[in-house]
Parts: sequence; C-alpha cells; structure tokens
Amino acid sequence: MGQPTILYCNYGATATATASITGNGNSSDVLIQTEDTFYAPLVTTTFNVVIDLGASAPMNAIALVGNAMGGAFLEIRGSSDNFVASDVLVSADDVLVSDVNSAWRAFTESTYRYWKCIFTLHPSNIRLAHVCLMSQIALPFFETDPDIDNVTPTSVQLVSQAGTYNGANQQKTMRDMSLYWGEVTPPELVGIKAFSDACIKVVNPFTFIPDIDETDSFYGWIPGGGNFASPYTPGVYSIPAIPFTTRAA
Repeated sequence: MGQPTILYCNYGATATATASITGNGNSSDVLIQTEDTFYAPLVTTTFNVVIDLGASAPMNAIALVGNAMGGAFLEIRGSSDNFVASDVLVSADDVLVSDVNSAWRAFTESTYRYWKCIFTLHPSNIRLAHVCLMSQIALPFFETDPDIDNVTPTSVQLVSQAGTYNGANQQKTMRDMSLYWGEVTPPELVGIKAFSDACIKVVNPFTFIPDIDETDSFYGWIPGGGNFASPYTPGVYSIPAIPFTTRAA
C-alpha cells in the first residue's frame, strides 16, 4: 500500500493552453480549477492540448478533471522549444482510469516549459475541465483511512471560477471523507502545510489520491472552507480531521 498525495496547481499568469482541434469551450479553460468551464473536442480522432507554463518547471504527476475520460489513452511529452526540435516522451501512451470525474497518473520527474497531452481512443463526448501538472510528494499515512463508501444523494452546486460555488444546483450523489493524519513529525508537516496554504486557506479544490500506487482519484473541496490547525507538542504536530467532499456519481 502506497502513501496518499494531493494534487493541486495554480498556473502562473503567463501560462497558456492550446488545443490541436477547435471544439466547444476554450482550451485555456483547462488551466482553471473548476467544473463549469471546459474544453471538448467533439471528435473521436486523436487530439492534444499543449500547456505552456511560461517557464520550465519540474513535474511528476498529472490530474485530470472532466467527463468521459475513462478508457481513453493519454501520452505526455515535454519540450523546451514548443516541440520544434525538442520533443521528449515523458509518459508512454496508456489508458486512463476514471470512476466519476477525475483521473491521474504519476511519471518520472522531468523539467520542461511545454507539456503536450495527447488523447487517443476516446469517446466523442470527452470533456476536459481541468488539467493539473504538478510535482507531487508522498504525504504521511493517515491515522484513520478515509471512508470512500460514505456517500449521500444530495443537491449541490458546481465549482466555478468565481469561488467554490457557481449557484446552479445539480442533483448529485456526494462522497464525504475525513482526511485525518493525527500526529505528524515536523518533516511530515511540510507537505501537509503546503496543501493547506494552497487549498484550504484560499478555498481551492484539489485531487485527492488515497494511494500513490493505485489509480483511484477524487476531485473535490473542503466544505464550507474548512480550517487547518497544527498545535505542537514536543516532537509532533497534532492535526485535527479535515472534512473533504467529492462526487460519488
């Protein structure tokens, strides 16, 4: 069993995304951590999305948010000159596993400015809401594992550019989990604190990976904004349980 990780990304102001096929929505929408904006190619032929980070950066994982991604094949390539002379295979063509609205993959860390995501053997209704490239780290094991079977039929709202909620209700089945690390050492706190600063304090959604050796992934958010605390006692920090909500259907 592998350790958990959490994927989130805040692309710089100079980052861009360009698709090889014109479809519905804007390809630049995949840079935004939302569900209500998206790019959809509307074809079953191969297409790609190139993300220009604006500067070279190390990456070792990708998280995808969208619909009809399961069963599609994804290849990832990197370049230092927008694929003119530099065109390097980063992650070989392989099938995506997506249960509800998210998928992820880890790969050997590479540093490039330009990243090409090539999609093949996908349905015509595939839709990409967010593509997150990140240099992820393994987080400490939980004191109590999240219960992925805790699901509740409910009416909720969409994640949007304006904030966590869009204002439009959708009937969905939600999954409620608790991220409970309990006591962690100072070195272990570093990655958890980085997650708190990037997602909890500024109310940003993220992709939760329960086990970095498996394909399961859950895109969601901290309901109501949540809070984060890490009181210190000699040798360890105590982290209260952090609620987490994601889609179940």
